[in-house]
Amino acid sequence: MTDPALLAARARRDAAKLRLDRSIEHARQRLNPKTIAEDAVMGVRTRAEAIATDGVDAVKSRPGVAAAALGLAGLLLVRRPLLRWFGRREPAAETPASPDR
Repeated sequence: MTDPALLAARARRDAAKLRLDRSIEHARQRLNPKTIAEDAVMGVRTRAEAIATDGVDAVKSRPGVAAAALGLAGLLLVRRPLLRWFGRREPAAETPASPDR
């Protein structure tokens, strides 16, 4: 016959081995490059959605400021064609003045 303490020790050993095997399998799944990439994409997507939502809320709360900022950005993008259209040249870089002799 087998000693009850030995049977209990074997049962604890088997349970510990099962927990270790599960932990190793979980670590393998988490460290899989595909899983890491999917988690990264999901994190970026979640942050982008939060930023977009915050931006929409900001525009809704201050439409005048948003329109002014968008207009200013548009003017900065088309400033050179507008200056040419109005016949003005862009300010030239400052040239050093010639010394008087």
